[in-house]
Amino acid sequence: GPGVWKAEHALAALTCGAADALGLGDVGRLVPGKRADLVILDLRDTRFSVHGSERGEDVVSRVVWTADETAIDTVLLGGREVVRGGTLLECDLASISARARGALGRVLTRTGLAR
Repeated sequence: GPGVWKAEHALAALTCGAADALGLGDVGRLVPGKRADLVILDLRDTRFSVHGSERGEDVVSRVVWTADETAIDTVLLGGREVVRGGTLLECDLASISARARGALGRVLTRTGLAR
């Protein structure tokens, strides 16, 4: 967390460092001509503002240590847009929720925890 790792090191470890550890080559890097998975955050979020920072943190530090799903604006998977404006595209949430409830019910039944 903050104070233990520099934000730049944590970001590198979570992207290209993780890919290297798994032997995935160029994965985790933006490389011309390659498909990319990319999360674009809304940096207008007040958590990312450097103005008024008592500790003089930069935007990278604030993104690494404070960003959560509410800051996500756009997600590209393999270069294909799947989230825009924080909203999932091409996704039937009702169907996913129903399937998840069914799976949970089966797990609870198998474990003897169903009511």
